[in-house]
Amino acid sequence: MLRLSTNDFVAELFDADKEDKKTARQMKGKGDAKAAKANLKKSMKKAAKAAGKTNKTTVGAAFKLSLAKLMTEMNSASPHFIRCLKPNMHKSPKEFDVDLVTKQLRYTGMLETTRIRREGYSYRPTFEDFLKRYKVLGFPFSSNPPATLSTCQTILDAAGVKGWMVGKTKVFLRYFHSDELNQKFAPFPNAAKVVQKVARGFHARYEVRKILEQKKKTMDAVDRFVKKAEQLNAGMRYVMEQLCDEDRKRPADFWTKPPPKVVVDKKKKAVEQKNRKQSVRWFKEVEMKKGVGINEDGEGGFQVWFHGIITRQQSERLLAGTLPGTFLVRVAESRFGYSLSHK
Repeated sequence: MLRLSTNDFVAELFDADKEDKKTARQMKGKGDAKAAKANLKKSMKKAAKAAGKTNKTTVGAAFKLSLAKLMTEMNSASPHFIRCLKPNMHKSPKEFDVDLVTKQLRYTGMLETTRIRREGYSYRPTFEDFLKRYKVLGFPFSSNPPATLSTCQTILDAAGVKGWMVGKTKVFLRYFHSDELNQKFAPFPNAAKVVQKVARGFHARYEVRKILEQKKKTMDAVDRFVKKAEQLNAGMRYVMEQLCDEDRKRPADFWTKPPPKVVVDKKKKAVEQKNRKQSVRWFKEVEMKKGVGINEDGEGGFQVWFHGIITRQQSERLLAGTLPGTFLVRVAESRFGYSLSHK
């Protein structure tokens, strides 16, 4: 109704808009009650809709929210309040007026508050906080005692503190009890520093040993690689020198001259086969009974350098690709005896 007032000041107080003012001018001087009622309902709906959109915060609501936020922050910490006092009325440095300061302390209630705190139990930790802080004074460090009344009493008795009280969920201590408990607790941080120092030293020495071992392994691997490269290089050099010597001894037309025809002598081949059979028989019936080439470790088999009855071509294939100085011993094919094949 007030939004539809013809008084501009009253209409503005209740957030009337242009449409409301136009409706108020149209209704002025008219006695149509039905139209006035319809316009009133329309204005009420529009006002309710506008109020739902704006939803302005009042001064009281803002103060309430601010106070709740402040209490939340204070409860999540351990607040300490500081009372500022004037040392003198001249704002001059290094001038301390005892009477003025005493009056301020008395008027603000600080002296009475200090007296009450000294006579009462100013430090009131919960069982959990007290146990977490001073457990080592009454129990081994590795133990896990429950946060109960008897546990806190055991810690206080072991620390030799007098004049304390224990409630249902908290330990009540006077202002000087904290200093006594902290004095009893002082050796433990120092011991922790020593343990930490020794542990860090041990860890550092362990890491250094690992680095030195890795260095030794790397150096050994490098030495093995270098020695192997030197051996391979020396063997290759020896082979190349031998090939060069052989090339120098060959005639100039060695590689261009056609090879001579090979004539197979059947009689000579038959004699060689006969001699080889006799040599093999001799080795099996005579030499093996003597233990020639047998391994002496008792496990049987031949020595690594003795290859028994093999052909010359087989011995050449075994020595192919080996280092200079490698040798093997085999049974000769054309006579009774042994043949030494040397690289």
